[in-house]
Amino acid sequence: MDLCKVRNSYNNMVGAAYPITGKRLKRNGLLYPVTDEYTRGMAKYGDFAFVVSGDSYTLYSRAASNFTISWGDGEEQVLNNSSTVMFHHTYPHEGPWLITLKNFRGGRIVFEYTSNSGNAQNRLKLRRIATPFPKEDGRIDFFDCFASNANMTGIPAELFQNYPDVTSFYNVFYNCRSLREIPPGLFDNNPNVTVFNSAFMDCMSLSSIPSGLFDSCVNAWDFTYVFGANMNRSSSIASVPEGLFDNCVNATSFTGAFGGQRSLTSIPYGLFDNCPNVTSFVRTFSGCFELSGNAPPLWETHPNADGTGCFYACEKLSNYRDIPPGWR
Repeated sequence: MDLCKVRNSYNNMVGAAYPITGKRLKRNGLLYPVTDEYTRGMAKYGDFAFVVSGDSYTLYSRAASNFTISWGDGEEQVLNNSSTVMFHHTYPHEGPWLITLKNFRGGRIVFEYTSNSGNAQNRLKLRRIATPFPKEDGRIDFFDCFASNANMTGIPAELFQNYPDVTSFYNVFYNCRSLREIPPGLFDNNPNVTVFNSAFMDCMSLSSIPSGLFDSCVNAWDFTYVFGANMNRSSSIASVPEGLFDNCVNATSFTGAFGGQRSLTSIPYGLFDNCPNVTSFVRTFSGCFELSGNAPPLWETHPNADGTGCFYACEKLSNYRDIPPGWR
């Protein structure tokens, strides 16, 4: 089927049953690809879609909910200013299933695991976000939004496009161990963000960082543990792109920013040249055992910064013995 026809018939289509298999959408016994083009067409209608697995799912909301849940198996649930915080659905068989929140006009969707959200197992069922996050009135941060959704594999580049005023991505993808890729341009429409603390910490399946990821984030100051990793776990990021922080002129903290990235072999020599206000390089590359080449002389370019353990155990660096003892 032509994807244009799929989008044009969207209002008739979303109410039908369409469990998906892999990256293909099933309807009337036929399989269609669930592509970026298709999901962008969905987003035009103000809908939010995501893929889950299992034979049941519970949706959580922290605010009055005004939308229709299309559970993906032909069942729908209409919410009109509902104050209910969780909505449970049982499927006829194992998924995966494409859930769509139609005509989103209010709510605060919860995917993260917290001690009082009750979704410790539910968080393991999220597989992929298919469309941009819906506009939630008053939301200025994504603290812990997808934290510990350990089986989520993919997100769209436009995920946060509706949030130009967001200020914090603290822990947004913390411990998303199956996330395979950071889409280029993910933060292009978030010029007011200031905090990326632990945003991608312990995302063990990531193998690269896209160039220009933070180009629009001129107000960001906190990159603490942004790509940090637990040294007892595997990590796959091998290099850092040139100019990653070139526009981050207000950055002050890179504490543990790449700490524990055991696969990291190289970093740009001028990675922090445009960051004159840094006060902390504490353990920035600590435990990056495979890091080679020359370490940038941060102790000279940023003499007032705390560099305790910045290059701890990075003994493959050519100039390791030239690094001041407190910095290694």
